Amino acid sequence: MNFLFLQVLNGKLSGSVTAAAKGRCWQQLAVDVSAVSGITRSAEELKKKWTCVKSEAKNSMASMKRGVSQTGGGELSDEVTASQRRVIDVIGQVCVEGIAGGVDCAAVKIDYSSGIYVSEVK
Repeated sequence: MNFLFLQVLNGKLSGSVTAAAKGRCWQQLAVDVSAVSGITRSAEELKKKWTCVKSEAKNSMASMKRGVSQTGGGELSDEVTASQRRVIDVIGQVCVEGIAGGVDCAAVKIDYSSGIYVSEVK
C-alpha cells in the first residue's frame, strides 16, 4: 500500500487531510484492488472489508495474548495468521496493544472539574 495513502486514510481530518482526499484514496484503492483480485468492490465495500480485516486481526492477537497471560502460561496458539500479522504491521502494534505505560481510563477516577487524577477504581 502506498505510504501517502496510509497517511491520508489513517490521518485525522484536517486542512491537509480532507474527507474528499480520503474518498479519492478509497476510490483509487477500490480500482487497484478490483484489478488484481478479480472481485469488484466499491470504495464503501472495500472500506467495510478493511474494517472487518483489522478487527479480526486485533481479536486474534488479543485472544493469543489472553492465552499466554493465563495462570501457568496458558497455551501458545497459532491463532494469528501471516496475513493478520501483516495487517498488524500496517496498522501498528499500538492499535492492538494500546500505549505502553498508558492509563486505562475505565480503571481510574478523575475529577473532571480540575482534571486531577484522584484514585484507582476498585
